[in-house]
Amino acid sequence: MKLGFIGMGAMGSAIAAGALRRGFVKACDLSFSDFSVTPGSHPLTNEFGVSQVASNRELVGTVDAVVIAVKPKHITSVLTEISPELGGKLVISIAGGVDLAHLEGWLTPDTPIVRVMPNLNAQVNAAMSALCANAAVTPEQKQYALGLFNAVGRTVELEESLFPAFTAIAGCAPAWTYTYVEALAKAGVAAGLTKAAAIESATQMLLGSALMLQDGLEKGAHPGQLVDRVCSPGGSTIAGLLAGEDAGFSRTVVRMVEGAMAGDAKATQK
Repeated sequence: MKLGFIGMGAMGSAIAAGALRRGFVKACDLSFSDFSVTPGSHPLTNEFGVSQVASNRELVGTVDAVVIAVKPKHITSVLTEISPELGGKLVISIAGGVDLAHLEGWLTPDTPIVRVMPNLNAQVNAAMSALCANAAVTPEQKQYALGLFNAVGRTVELEESLFPAFTAIAGCAPAWTYTYVEALAKAGVAAGLTKAAAIESATQMLLGSALMLQDGLEKGAHPGQLVDRVCSPGGSTIAGLLAGEDAGFSRTVVRMVEGAMAGDAKATQK
């Protein structure tokens, strides 16, 4: 199956590179178009020999599936441009906040469309993506889309109505997590650690904790059970945890998710 990308920014490049490195697609079966990229200069062209096509319509004419990886403000013009060339080919959109109804409105009624919300962790093959599809998508096409995004992390199929909550938790939370690490580092510096040592310690803690959590979930463990493993009776961990709850830690996280969802709703209405 030949795959094309319209747009080769950070996210499009990360997904394409992951698919190539994992062997999901061969370089000879992948091509892209991007007016902002000088022909022959893109890293994927230099590393894998991926072909860059001169126009979006020409690209669509040579592939079986196309990933629309442009900014949401450009998606209307792109879809309007390529619609005559699609002819039932699979369209995969990663444009944030652009739902299936809007995508279908710019294309013919029988166009198979998959909407995916990945996160920037695709750049290190650790993305968490959500996927939904319209009625025109075949089981084989859906599996193809799942395989593509599983090549750069993990993918879950969700009802589209749940995308705002997913986006807040998986798409926005990395920035909050970096802020958390920065806050831990500040506390470490206040206690006498160097900033570098504090950040390294917090980052490795976060990585190990994520792997422990992932392993626990696969074995049926709940995050709360992992909390209990770390908290010794009368120990420093439970003391710190209670101090955080007194300061509103859990409620603050919930409010951050609610705020992100509200912001997503406003952006979608524009």
